[in-house]
Amino acid sequence: MTKGIFIIGATGFVGRALARHFLDAGHAVLGLARSDHAHANLSAAGVHPVRGDLDTDIASVLAAARSVDAIIYAAQIAVEREPDIVRVLTRHLAQSGKTFIFLSGTGVFMQRTGGAWSSSSFAEDDLFAPEPLATPRVEAEGIVRAAASDGWRSIVIRPPVIWGPGDNGPVASVSRCVAQTGATCYIGSGLAAYSNVHSEDLARLSSPASPKSHQSSIDHERLSSPSRPTFTTSMQDCPRTRPVGSSTCGCMTRETRSRVSSRSFDSNGR
Repeated sequence: MTKGIFIIGATGFVGRALARHFLDAGHAVLGLARSDHAHANLSAAGVHPVRGDLDTDIASVLAAARSVDAIIYAAQIAVEREPDIVRVLTRHLAQSGKTFIFLSGTGVFMQRTGGAWSSSSFAEDDLFAPEPLATPRVEAEGIVRAAASDGWRSIVIRPPVIWGPGDNGPVASVSRCVAQTGATCYIGSGLAAYSNVHSEDLARLSSPASPKSHQSSIDHERLSSPSRPTFTTSMQDCPRTRPVGSSTCGCMTRETRSRVSSRSFDSNGR
C-alpha cells in the first residue's frame, strides 16, 4: 500500500471518484484545493486538502507531490497549459521513484465527421495526427511517458466518455436537456460512436498498485466497452423518444446508461 496519493483535480467529477476509491481502499489521500470552498469540501470527504494553485502557487503543489508515493493528475485546466504544467512536475520529481499517472482521454483521437460514422481505430502506440485542439494534450502525454527515463514510473490513461455519481459530462447533459425541454438532439446523422466507462472502473485502473501498469505505459483499450453504440442508438433505445424537427430526441435513463456504458473492467486487458 502506498503511504499517500496526491490527486491534482480532486474536487472534479473524476477526482472525487478517485478519492472515494482510494479512501475506501485505506490509502491516505491528499487533494489540491484552490479555494476555501474546495478546502472545506475535501475535508468533509476525508481528503487532506493541500492549498495551492497550478498557476500561482506551484511550489505548494510540488511540496505535496514530494510527500507521497503517487501523484494522479486529473485537473481540468486550459489544454494549452498542460504541457508546461506537466513539464514542471516531471522535472522537479525526477529520480524520486514515485508513480505519476496522467489522466488523458480518447478525445485525443477526435475526428470532425459531422456526426458520420468513422471506421478509424487506434491501439495505444499507434501514430496519429491529432486535431489542433488535441495537440497540447498529446504533447503532455509525451512528456509524461518520457519521464520514465528520469527514475520514476509514469503512466498515461486515456478513458473514453466517463459516467457515474455526480456525472457532469455528456450523459448528464442529455438528462438535463430532456428534463428541461423534453427532448435532446444529435449532430448530423448521429452515427458517431462512443465508448463509455464508469468512474469506479476508471478508479480501479488508476490505482498506482495496478499490476498491469509498467514503468512507462499508456492505456485506453481496457477501458473501452465491448460495444460502441452510436448516439442515435442510445437515444432510440430510451423509453421516451420523439422526433423534433429533423433530429431524434429522447431521455437517457439510468437503465440505458448502464447498458451503453457496461461498466466493464477488463482485468485481462492488453
